[in-house]
Amino acid sequence: MTIAQLIARLQKYDEAMPVLVDGYEDGYDEIGCRVSSIRRVEREDWWSGRFEEHTGGIEALILERVKPAEQAAQQDGEDAQ
Repeated sequence: MTIAQLIARLQKYDEAMPVLVDGYEDGYDEIGCRVSSIRRVEREDWWSGRFEEHTGGIEALILERVKPAEQAAQQDGEDAQ
């Protein structure tokens, strides 16, 4: 999925709707995002992702689960802006 495809999907929803991802074991968590250099990898195990961080790869936006302690720090950073 590209940024343009994601934006097109998100535009169909109320702007105030929370965006969540699967929790570590149960439930759902809020997300954070960051840009990282990645590459596609071939793996036989189904539980591992098809991409990994790699210097010199392509830039990608990573959406990830935010742990509660990280969430508080992230919100503090946004408040300072």
